[in-house]
Amino acid sequence: MQAQYAHAPDYAHIFDQRADGYHAAMRLMPQARRAEFTTLFSEIPLQAHDSMLDIPSGGGYLQHYLDTPCAIQCFDFSAGFAHEGGAHVQKIDAHAPFWPIGVASRVVSLAGLHHFDDPLAAVARLLRHVQPGGVLHVADVAQDSPQGAFLNGFVDRYNPQGHKGNFFPTARSAWPADWRISRLRQENIPWVFADVQAMCWFCCNLFGVPLQHAAALQAELARLPGYTEYADRCELHWSLLYLDVHAPA
Repeated sequence: MQAQYAHAPDYAHIFDQRADGYHAAMRLMPQARRAEFTTLFSEIPLQAHDSMLDIPSGGGYLQHYLDTPCAIQCFDFSAGFAHEGGAHVQKIDAHAPFWPIGVASRVVSLAGLHHFDDPLAAVARLLRHVQPGGVLHVADVAQDSPQGAFLNGFVDRYNPQGHKGNFFPTARSAWPADWRISRLRQENIPWVFADVQAMCWFCCNLFGVPLQHAAALQAELARLPGYTEYADRCELHWSLLYLDVHAPA
């Protein structure tokens, strides 16, 4: 595994063009994906003394979901997200042989590494930025999942840029044998909305699907991955593969 050469050939190009729509969705409905963020630390809760690197951070959303305050630095490969996220999101070059992000006791990467040509190599690269005894927390789309089929199917067809995600293997044997992995599990993390219309607006903006295709998106969400309407909300059946890797002490 040549971790030092892992890069994201499409990430910066994609989000330089559509970070504004993604950020608009997250800004207007910040609670929709709360479970996705908080589940990062459900197995290994944060401590007050922890430091954190979040990469790629999008618009720097993670800081709004931390129950335990800690020092957090946000990095992204896209000028679009660095602009939308404000001064606290630092832009770095995904293609650089060295990422100038330092080290921390917690390194986090949520739902961005599937844009890398070799996501496992990218995970290995991030692990080098975890302090001895610290933890790398990664969550991303699993191979052969309904979420992956939706992204590389419907979103690929209707997003003008397409979507060619490289998703994460679920088998332990696909990951380095010498890694100390305490969690490698697909977690259910429903996205919660006021109603179906809010869900469709959010997903169109988040996934770069023109709003004129909202009805087609709703039909595909009903098929893959599914959603449930309640009297007071709508829940999209989202899930990600969560990985916790401990750095040697």
